Amino acid sequence: MPINKLEHKGKEVIYVDYQSCRSDFERLKQLEETAQFLSQHQGNALVLVDLRGQSGRSKEFMERAKELEPNYGHNVSKRAILGIDGLKKVLLMAFNRFSKNSTKTVPFDTKDKALDFLIT
Repeated sequence: MPINKLEHKGKEVIYVDYQSCRSDFERLKQLEETAQFLSQHQGNALVLVDLRGQSGRSKEFMERAKELEPNYGHNVSKRAILGIDGLKKVLLMAFNRFSKNSTKTVPFDTKDKALDFLIT
């Protein structure tokens, strides 16, 4: 399942896994499902997004993420992301800058480091 709840050191983390997405359509569909899920969450969500292995058109993805973020961003207290480098980091910085929510997405190289960041 692409959206799971994990427990890390006694705290719940929502893990959004894009690794199995093989097309822009699948990535955008997952994004829509994630936004729907988080919009129904009761606030203070710790979210880990895993984009490792994804090389799709990230600009379109980030544009849609910016559009959807006001619908769920208020329910997210911390957000970490895996699989971001190069141009994707530039797009992430732009997303953080223009995000209406004060919660910024922080990139990490390993899942363990991301999880530790989220729970601190």
